[in-house]
Amino acid sequence: MNENELRLLEQLSNAHEQLSRLLETEKTVAAHMAAQTNGLPDHRGAVVGAEKAYKHAGKIQENVIAYLNGIAGVLEVLADHTGLVLRQEEEDEDDEE
Repeated sequence: MNENELRLLEQLSNAHEQLSRLLETEKTVAAHMAAQTNGLPDHRGAVVGAEKAYKHAGKIQENVIAYLNGIAGVLEVLADHTGLVLRQEEEDEDDEE
């Protein structure tokens, strides 16, 4: 591999690490918010202020969905980058022959 390819791989690695940190943070937030729902009753109206709690639970669901969408996005990026690296390796092998 030439110097440009190595720099590109290093930048991709750094980007993946940053995405990983972001997802870890989102996971932590989603887990803490989800833990707060353990005390919610199974049916509406069982507790005074239940409407507020159910709205909060809806926000938690949105957070978890955003986290899962983030994971899907990272997997797409990893797949795209892996494809680029594999194609480059194939081209390098063809050039050597």
